[in-house]
Amino acid sequence: MDIQNETRATLCRCGASQNKPFCDNTHQEIGFEATETDPIICEGEYETGGKLTIIAHTNGPLEVQGNFEIIGADSETLFRGNKTWLCRCGGSGKKPFCDSTHKKNGFTAE
Repeated sequence: MDIQNETRATLCRCGASQNKPFCDNTHQEIGFEATETDPIICEGEYETGGKLTIIAHTNGPLEVQGNFEIIGADSETLFRGNKTWLCRCGGSGKKPFCDSTHKKNGFTAE
């Protein structure tokens, strides 16, 4: 799949996908239950459009940079802005955002 021109992506947050940073539906097999945080909506510098960059940090979170929105499973806006870090170990208490739990639970990924 050529993701360079996509406008939407589903990212793994259970930590078990074999196609990180993307979701491959492994969460269904392992019984992962998503817990949404309270909306964290950042105002100010957010604009629509432009380049989006996702950096998968080795053994750590996804760093997302650019103009973007994160919409939860309940269709609520969780984040609107231009930079955040997303959990991909599945252990964060602030899902979908990283809270550094990956450092404690031994998460490994390239």
